Amino acid sequence: MPIRILHLVVAWFVLVVCVVPPQAGHALELPKVFGDHMVLQRHKPVPVWGWAEPGHAVAVSFGSGYAETQADDRGRWSVELPAMPASYEPRVLTVRAIGENGEPETVKRSDVLVGEVWLCGGQSNMEWPLRLTDGAETFIAASDRPHLRMFNVGPNTASAQPQDRLPGGRWARSDPGVAAGFSAVGYHFGVRLQEALDVPVGLIGSNWGGTRIEAWTSRPTLDATPEAKPILDHFDEIAGRWDEVLAQREAERGDRPQYHEDPGDDGQTEQLAAGPGEAALAARPAPLLMPDDFDGVAWYYATVEVPEDWAGRELTLNLGAIDDFDITYVNGVEVGRTGVETSQWWQQPRRYTVPAELANAGETTIAVRVFDRYADGGLAGPAEAMKLFPSGDDDAEAIDLSKWWAPRYATRLDPGAITGPANFAMPYGPGHVHAPAQLYNAMIHPLTPFALRGAVWYQGESNAGRSEQYRALMPAMIQDWRQAWGAAPFAEPTFGQRDAGGGDPLWFFMVQLADFTPFQDQPVESGWAELRDAQFNTLRHVGRTGMAVITDIGDPADIHPRNKHDVGDRLARWALVDTYGQRDVVKSGPLFREAFFTEGQAVVRFDLFGSPLAVREGQENDPQGSPELGGFTLAGADRVWHKAQATIDGDVVRVTSDAVPQPVAVRYGWQHNPADATLINAEGLPASPFRSDDWPGVTANNFLSPP
Repeated sequence: MPIRILHLVVAWFVLVVCVVPPQAGHALELPKVFGDHMVLQRHKPVPVWGWAEPGHAVAVSFGSGYAETQADDRGRWSVELPAMPASYEPRVLTVRAIGENGEPETVKRSDVLVGEVWLCGGQSNMEWPLRLTDGAETFIAASDRPHLRMFNVGPNTASAQPQDRLPGGRWARSDPGVAAGFSAVGYHFGVRLQEALDVPVGLIGSNWGGTRIEAWTSRPTLDATPEAKPILDHFDEIAGRWDEVLAQREAERGDRPQYHEDPGDDGQTEQLAAGPGEAALAARPAPLLMPDDFDGVAWYYATVEVPEDWAGRELTLNLGAIDDFDITYVNGVEVGRTGVETSQWWQQPRRYTVPAELANAGETTIAVRVFDRYADGGLAGPAEAMKLFPSGDDDAEAIDLSKWWAPRYATRLDPGAITGPANFAMPYGPGHVHAPAQLYNAMIHPLTPFALRGAVWYQGESNAGRSEQYRALMPAMIQDWRQAWGAAPFAEPTFGQRDAGGGDPLWFFMVQLADFTPFQDQPVESGWAELRDAQFNTLRHVGRTGMAVITDIGDPADIHPRNKHDVGDRLARWALVDTYGQRDVVKSGPLFREAFFTEGQAVVRFDLFGSPLAVREGQENDPQGSPELGGFTLAGADRVWHKAQATIDGDVVRVTSDAVPQPVAVRYGWQHNPADATLINAEGLPASPFRSDDWPGVTANNFLSPP
């Protein structure tokens, strides 16, 4: 699995070490989010806080800004610097603490810029790194941007109690090494802002694959949200007998090892490295993962024709990410390997050098031995990263290696023989990644109230089975974060106090779920469609929000679509228009405004944002030349849905169906994968799926899902 929750944490059950604030004897300290190379938010007061000896005077200076205070009896202090304009000038943030003996203690943070700061939150599609996306090499090569700065909260950590300290993280200037591992959506969003606004941009990544929205929301806010009560009741029941739960799980675990050991090749390595043999299966394109029930050793073979003029030249072999470990051979000779000594080995792109003496013209066999010690494994891609070319020759046309890989599943191991994360996660309860408030406590609360302009958010896949509940949880989390950033340092938020402390609300721009799973030709009910509708509902009812629609760039076979550039770009459009007032940008495709029903048809109006309705390129027109749209369905009073015909008529869409002579409701793009939804605007931006009805859906009664 390319991005896997269980790989990204040290353990499922981790509590932050620093639960207790420092007592007397501790040195002057700033939170990790205050670091060299950081960006401070322009045009807003800037809170600065930290720890010192109780009672010590503390002074903070930055440029012409100055503030002073005194550490309280627990050693905590906070000040607020005045609002500042944007600046590319690297400056120093200086904090001094002076005790009774008059001896000063100083902490400095250098190369500090002032500009726009955004938080990048959500699950795996926000966490997904730039190096594993479409066009990665091009984007990474252009990522040397010294005025774009990034801070990644890590390691990913859950906590039963709100923490004052982050588990880790540091600020860094954008360059190929830094950008490659940062959120691709966040990176593209930041690049678009930086280029359009011509100010420094800081991005804070706090995200974790597979996570649920309730884990990112504080407990007081969840307590005040009636729809969250089933989640909280379930959690509290388990927490009340936590010692019993842990003891039971340890008994189930027994003495089984956590991971498989590499079984070797039974003396056949040389033979297997030389070629596929008759045991290999038919070749197929990559990415190519092992079967769901397979742990062990698999070999993957590709046979290519090396051009005559490459003979005797050093070659570069790119294979993309491989999960878990590999040893790679060319014509039976090892050219590289990646093992547990490599950080995040399961998602590291493999790049090996083929020595000149191995580069022979004609048929060449590449053999990749992959050992998967638990869960998913294999050639994870992406496909465009898999190629062979002469080293240092930018003009040579690379050989595409993604098309044909013949797998040979050599040694199958019993998944039940291990207790690894695939089979033995720590139980749901305090400190669990899915439990309510646990990620807020560890990965959001310690960031507050670091001055931000807003947040971009890509999450929802893990809540799609409870989409009706999401209609309440999404607005609640937005309010929660806005309140937390308006409160004083260390203060616990109280639900209902909007913008406590006088701060303006954070802008909040979300990504609507992409298309996923195979297209269905007939109208269906869909939890994913309901989740998109819950996101759209948030957009319509919560101020200072925006929504990037991406139902045209997903992948029916992959929940992680690799086109992250357009996602970041569409988020940036909302920010450029709504936050920064740039009127020459179209911020969104058509968004449903209203529908009325007359003369056997639905007439649908949209918010157009200055760009007229259009049909996605490649669709056929009706005989009269009006664009024929797909993705629309109609229902009458019987609430039975039928495919419908739809055409653009100026700034409205007219929808009819012979099967529904008296329609009362209209929907558009209402399924997991609305591949036939073809309504766009002149900019090519897709219309959001919508419904005019409020009829109960398939998730109407789902308020709890297993961990």
